[in-house]
Amino acid sequence: MKYVGKEYVRVDGVEKITGKAKYVDDYNFSNMLHVSVVRSTISHGTVLDINTEKAFIPGIVGIYTGKDFQGDNSYGFPICDNQILSNGVVKYIGDAIAIVCGENRDAAKAAAKLVEVQYEELDPVFSPEESKELASSLVVKKNIGKWVENEEDITLEMELSTKHQEHMYIEPEGAVAHFEGDALIVHAPMQSPLNAKFIMAKVLGMESSKVRIIQSTVGGAFGGKDDVVYEACGFAALGAYKTGRPCKFVASREESIISSYKRHPASCQLKLICDKKGYFKSIKVRNKLDGGAYGSVSPFVLYRNTTHSAGPYVFNEVDVENGVYYTNNVYSAAFRGFGGLQACFFYDTAVDEMSYRLGIDPIELRMKNIWRKGTTTPTNQDVNWEPSIEKLLIKIKEASQWELKRSEFEDFNKNNKYYKKGIGVSLGYHGISLGAEGEDFAQSEVIYDNEKDKLIVTCGISELGQGSRTVYSQIASEVLDLPQKYIEVNNYDTDRILDSGPTVASRGSTVGGRGVQTACENFVKFIKDEFSKINKVEASKVIYKEGALYIEDKEVIKLMEFCKEISKEREIKIYGRFDMPKIDWNEHTGLGIPYVSYHYGVHVCYLTVDIVTGMVTVDKYFAIHDIGKVINPTSLKGQINGGIATGIGYALMEDLEIHNGIIENDNFDSYIIPTSMDIPEIYSEAYESLEPLGPFGAKGTGEPVLTPVPACIGNAIRFAIGKRFTDLPFTLEKIVLGKELSKYGK
Repeated sequence: MKYVGKEYVRVDGVEKITGKAKYVDDYNFSNMLHVSVVRSTISHGTVLDINTEKAFIPGIVGIYTGKDFQGDNSYGFPICDNQILSNGVVKYIGDAIAIVCGENRDAAKAAAKLVEVQYEELDPVFSPEESKELASSLVVKKNIGKWVENEEDITLEMELSTKHQEHMYIEPEGAVAHFEGDALIVHAPMQSPLNAKFIMAKVLGMESSKVRIIQSTVGGAFGGKDDVVYEACGFAALGAYKTGRPCKFVASREESIISSYKRHPASCQLKLICDKKGYFKSIKVRNKLDGGAYGSVSPFVLYRNTTHSAGPYVFNEVDVENGVYYTNNVYSAAFRGFGGLQACFFYDTAVDEMSYRLGIDPIELRMKNIWRKGTTTPTNQDVNWEPSIEKLLIKIKEASQWELKRSEFEDFNKNNKYYKKGIGVSLGYHGISLGAEGEDFAQSEVIYDNEKDKLIVTCGISELGQGSRTVYSQIASEVLDLPQKYIEVNNYDTDRILDSGPTVASRGSTVGGRGVQTACENFVKFIKDEFSKINKVEASKVIYKEGALYIEDKEVIKLMEFCKEISKEREIKIYGRFDMPKIDWNEHTGLGIPYVSYHYGVHVCYLTVDIVTGMVTVDKYFAIHDIGKVINPTSLKGQINGGIATGIGYALMEDLEIHNGIIENDNFDSYIIPTSMDIPEIYSEAYESLEPLGPFGAKGTGEPVLTPVPACIGNAIRFAIGKRFTDLPFTLEKIVLGKELSKYGK
């Protein structure tokens, strides 16, 4: 191929490194007001009164509550139980109650602190174990009781847990809203602008045709810029609606951490049974996820968590019962990995521990039990394809020098008292795209722009920094056989982009890319047909290659010249759509086909544990993934390295301290994330299996590269010091003392 799989200049690279990219706080309008938010200081209660008298200090233009929305103030999908501003009940510390619009940011912040809110406190609930309110529940029941247990079978039972994780994108949430005539225009860094468009129309009681959302450059998302950015849009839009002036809201770091949704904490009870040779028989999983104050996308997170609870392994019996529970903690929603990360940590930790019980090499035990063609998955899906898992395990065993390093590290540990070296492996997988979470499609257009003399390529899946605009440009270059300079991929503007569903689930390259490919293929067909008609030549004699049209072997005209000629008569706009195949999954039994295709990844890491301090240093990391087909090698490397960095943080240091609903560590000085000094040398390799659904065989990569990391690190610690830790994160205190210590004395 000429462009796909090759290096290709990043579409938004120059504007970002030169500082020309416009983030939300870079937008300023004449006569603009600044918005600050009054937030709940209690975990659960009824708002009895909001007294704003003292808050009308100099510079304050208006103070507004949920009653000032002209439409329905609620939002959330698939559970619509949240509000832009409270309708009278607050459910967590940080819930938004009112907005203050001021001439400058300082005045608005000062006034917000002077708004007096009177509450009637209600009893809060802070754990799924206390909660009696389910947001969602799902099961997988495969061959229950239809297998024979022998006395020689080995049974492993474990209890494991994970905690909240903060997205910690560099740019906090924000939005700028203004009116042009009777049309509302909002600039904001959200993942799914069309969702924001419909929510703004709903809450303000406007026609959706009168609302336009323009995506500003996104300063990081990782799943975290959906609901909270819709909320930010609502703050700015309400201010603009009531005052008639442009309004800007940008959260502080502390406000962002206190109010924004997090990764779901989860607890797991797991029972794994295998025979003495190491072949799995049964797995039983009971997961409880903390959904926090609002439902949001928790049912979808639970769907992935439940369908992935038994891993890419073969079992006679699968018994899974999982639930998401409401609490009065900060709410939980989308985060890279989306329930699959917690599932992988649980099942892969258990599989690894079973290898010690059996005295079998961890890679060998996995090899015995993985999906192969002719087996069935835990949801009873027929594996009628050839999974690449075995090949990946073989490759990583060689790349990591698995047997040699295990032997070397065993010798090192025998001879060193205070430092221990570990090596661990983990196996993850990820169902591609949405599955049963919703309609799964992408729409794209190819439009000739006469003034720019370029082909404008659009897609309804947005750019979040993951490089989708570059991938779409690259796919267009390949199909249209044109250099990059003739192709432009637009930022997301709801007046110019067609709906393609949400930008989630690592579906950008697979689904969005296939939509772009289809539109470009349709464009080439259109051009050849038009050329055939104009030149009165049989279509079979028209050849398109290297950006030019030929009649048999003779070049007649360049594509861009031909487009310019046609555009004198009419607009050139060609449409393409791709739909993922329908799934067949039973929500009552959990059986069937939850996803039509899967991404597989295997990781190995080396690490060193300081026995005295508990410090764990990851020395080298290996990741081999079935990518399907590499579209952009540099973007792929960035995705893999970034996913591993996030996983290292989640495994070793990111510890959100919540006590009675209060987030104690609300900034970078106390919520510790990895720096460049914490990231080891990373060896990554792409295995190309050519996925038939994706463009040129590509699969989505964003989430699967993160999924195996925490289990891999935990498994390496087990090798190093002989102790199994089952609760994330693996902090210094846990390593040294075997228990967690609160930094806040509570």
